[in-house]
Amino acid sequence: MVITSSLHSISEEEIDDIAAYYESVNLEKINPVLNRIPEWPGDATRGRELYEGDCKSCHRKNGMGKSRKGIPALALQYPRYLFRQIKMFQWDKRIHDDDPEDETFDELTDRDIEALLAYVSSLAPGNKK
Repeated sequence: MVITSSLHSISEEEIDDIAAYYESVNLEKINPVLNRIPEWPGDATRGRELYEGDCKSCHRKNGMGKSRKGIPALALQYPRYLFRQIKMFQWDKRIHDDDPEDETFDELTDRDIEALLAYVSSLAPGNKK
């Protein structure tokens, strides 16, 4: 994801409109290469266990989220970005699931996070084997 300097000047409604637009874009039809995300090294088997335990119920089995409920797709996010976001949750610099008390990531080691990202990156449509 690219952080832009003008985000502070747009309304929540405009952010929702932008998100809805991006969600409506069929990347596979436009350019199938865009569905390929760099795969993260790690123990994807362990990552699958972590994902199915803590992530699948909201982000869905395929990692594509539930846009109508505001739950983002993880499968098309770059693993480096997701790693940073998980660390931000752990450091209480970002709130997960609109719940300041959420402890989903508190017990994860960096190795666990890498395993989780190895699995999530394998979910990208262009990475399916």
